[in-house]
Amino acid sequence: MIAALPARLSVKITPDPCPVEGLDPWCWIWTGAHTSKRYGSASHEGRVWSTHKLAYTLLVGPVPHGLQLDHLCRRKSCCNPAHLEPVSARMNLLRAVRKKACVHGHEYTPENTISKKGGSQRNCRTCANEWQRNNRQKAANAFTVAEQQASA
Repeated sequence: MIAALPARLSVKITPDPCPVEGLDPWCWIWTGAHTSKRYGSASHEGRVWSTHKLAYTLLVGPVPHGLQLDHLCRRKSCCNPAHLEPVSARMNLLRAVRKKACVHGHEYTPENTISKKGGSQRNCRTCANEWQRNNRQKAANAFTVAEQQASA
């Protein structure tokens, strides 16, 4: 079904196993640009879209007025329409609050939870630490390569 999307979009989607049992087994992970809130972002026909909304609109149809798309797989970068359900803003928020673990399965305990925006948003400390380690390593590798090129 990814192939049904325009080629300039489909080349930026990587299938990845879905962490939630009972859903289509593959998340479609957007590897292109992302917003500050970590949703995929792409332009299409002169408009900037969230990629999950764009994929849903192109493959299923427009999101019903007054509803939001809830990621049933809990992965913001997933744009598989089978993982998206139109729901009210209230339902989307209630589902997010009920989550007991991050998408990687780390439990939201007081020790493993980073609260943001006055407690209205939470992040997994284990995932945040892993992300920081990976970014520090990437920066160190880039610096080493730049040093080697400068000395050559």
